[in-house]
Amino acid sequence: EEEDEAVAVTEEAEEEEEEEEEEEEEVMTRTDLLPIQMMKSKILNLLRGNNILVVVGETGCGKSTQLPKYLLRILGTGRGRIACTQPRRVATVSLAKRVSDELHQRVGQLVGYSIRFEEVVSDWTRIKFMTDGILIREYSAVIMDEAHERSMHTDILFGVLRKVATRRKDLKIIVTSATMDAQKFSSYFWNAPIIEVPGKTFPVEIDYTACLVEDYVERAISSVTDIHLGESEGDILVFMPGQEEASCNGVREIDYLNSTGIDVPPLEIIPVYGTLPAELQLKMFKSGRRRVIIATNIAETSLTVDGIVFVIDCGYSKIKCFDPTLGIDALLVVPESRANAKQRAGRAGRTRPGKCFRLFTEESLKLEMLEAPVPEILRSNLGNVILLLKSMNIGNLLQFDLIDNPPKENILNAMYQLWILGALNTEGSLTYLAGQEMIRFPVEPALSKLVCASRDLGLSPALCLLPFLPIRLRGPQEDYQTAHSKFFLFDSDHLTLLHIFNSWKQAGKSKSWSFFHYLQHRNLHKVR
Repeated sequence: EEEDEAVAVTEEAEEEEEEEEEEEEEVMTRTDLLPIQMMKSKILNLLRGNNILVVVGETGCGKSTQLPKYLLRILGTGRGRIACTQPRRVATVSLAKRVSDELHQRVGQLVGYSIRFEEVVSDWTRIKFMTDGILIREYSAVIMDEAHERSMHTDILFGVLRKVATRRKDLKIIVTSATMDAQKFSSYFWNAPIIEVPGKTFPVEIDYTACLVEDYVERAISSVTDIHLGESEGDILVFMPGQEEASCNGVREIDYLNSTGIDVPPLEIIPVYGTLPAELQLKMFKSGRRRVIIATNIAETSLTVDGIVFVIDCGYSKIKCFDPTLGIDALLVVPESRANAKQRAGRAGRTRPGKCFRLFTEESLKLEMLEAPVPEILRSNLGNVILLLKSMNIGNLLQFDLIDNPPKENILNAMYQLWILGALNTEGSLTYLAGQEMIRFPVEPALSKLVCASRDLGLSPALCLLPFLPIRLRGPQEDYQTAHSKFFLFDSDHLTLLHIFNSWKQAGKSKSWSFFHYLQHRNLHKVR
């Protein structure tokens, strides 16, 4: 019996070893096909001889997944951590899982991630993916991924890393970009070397409209219908400006094809935007029947979805702009840039020759669109940025070197507002009590002051740091509108949110209650 057990254990171990070898061969095959693998030796040589490197390559060439592993090889064992920043939460989590799979480990071991309100790391984590809103400290190597998106936190981190690089000669920095505006990054980092990775792309046929489109949502629906009935196989990616258009009922009218009795294959409609629950975001990676992915610019560069052959580009995007007269941020729908249009069209040529249907004229592309999007730091409230920099003991903000410096008036106005809130003293330094406490909260200075003031007044702060973002998970529009209407308090949006939160607590924090009332259970837990 002991011999039989020993033989069984040996056979089981051999089977597991064979399975691991097959998985390893599969991963090797998958990574060997990436264009960046052809440049591996050149990248390694440049990293050995230079501390700063700019890498330019199309989305999907392997920059995000392979560069952390190259740096791990350069640094060796036990020599600090590697930080890889991403502009978006979805990309951060998916990349950590992908690289962990390639290294045959679970997320949180050698590879981990950190996003707002969630961190999966351990003591032996060496590669850490994170959103660029999280401050980076004490790393041996930093990868600034998707730098062309130029989010405000990305620009601030550029300034901080540039200052740190002058003091730490051992710090490795890699800046990756999907666009050709790499010379600007190189010049900023003292003419760092640039390497271009060839993209694995197929030709994309561009189709423009003959005249201006009045309703781009309606036109996108008709375009999806024409593609589904008249074109060959392949998934469809539709770019919309924001969440409302991506999840709207108008797009779901495409479902009529499934009930007309016409002998056509059914469509699967998948909305994708940044605040969508994680379990629904994963649907866009599952292939089956033809998918119609309705996405915001999250699918432009941060995520690569295989199987896309047709792209419909509405020509607009949503950007956040700060209105100094009102003192609030506003989401504005504006024409996209020519760089954005090029990136969106490129999504159609990932697996085979594709087509991009642009819902605007060729003249609009040339005359009405900027060459590149306006950096966020030039159109945002700088209050939180100044608090962050002051906490890092950066004295004269007007002399802090950024890639694109915001107007002097914007900096002085933000400092004046912080002085009114008590976060800065008359000398422009962070105050010991109010300023040091306000910096702890990841919200706008006025809201963090509200939290501190409510505690000082003996009140419980009724401030929800995250929106509940009601979402239609099923059923017709009337159902979820009726479910939400019972919570409405017309005196105040904030009291409405508080009413929802208290009702959820009274229901025992039930997941079924959240689902029944068309609310995001995960966000309710985050607020708690």
